Amino acid sequence: MLADRALVRFLLMTVFAEFVYIQSTVGLPLHVSDVGLSERDFGLLIGLNGLLVLVLELPITGAVSRYRPEYVLAIGNLITGVGLALTGFMTGMVPLSATVLVWTLGEMMTSSISQAYLGSLAPPRMVGRYQGLHGVAYTTGTGAGPLVGGAVYAIGPWALWALAGVAGLLSAQLCLPRRRAASTVREPDF
Repeated sequence: MLADRALVRFLLMTVFAEFVYIQSTVGLPLHVSDVGLSERDFGLLIGLNGLLVLVLELPITGAVSRYRPEYVLAIGNLITGVGLALTGFMTGMVPLSATVLVWTLGEMMTSSISQAYLGSLAPPRMVGRYQGLHGVAYTTGTGAGPLVGGAVYAIGPWALWALAGVAGLLSAQLCLPRRRAASTVREPDF
């Protein structure tokens, strides 16, 4: 299975994307506290995330299902990374709510298409194994996210948000189809 380059890229993308996304429950509450907002404010931000998912997930799924999943995943991961990276620049509820809107849109794009894309990669007799590896990648990203995110935040909050942005870019890049090498076949000189 690990000889399947598309699968390996998808698994790496999953690790980085989940690391980024989990910062909504690791870095975001730390940031909310650091800028003088309350636990209630954090609850309202996370509640906004849930409300957006409830209202918009199905329409977004319908809209993005018409496009190549690689591009939907790339754009969704990029939006999630940008939204969470911008968190470090925001200090009030309105601007933080705007970042929640951004990263939630990215979350909905990727979550709506990732399982279907994984299924398209798997040969029929290997679906369970591919899903198992995806579970390992997902757990690695969400498990390492709090540890790494918390340690990086302790070094400096800016470092966590920069790391979230970079990891978002990397996860987006891993989604894009690999370019094929230019053909080295020469046309005959007649």
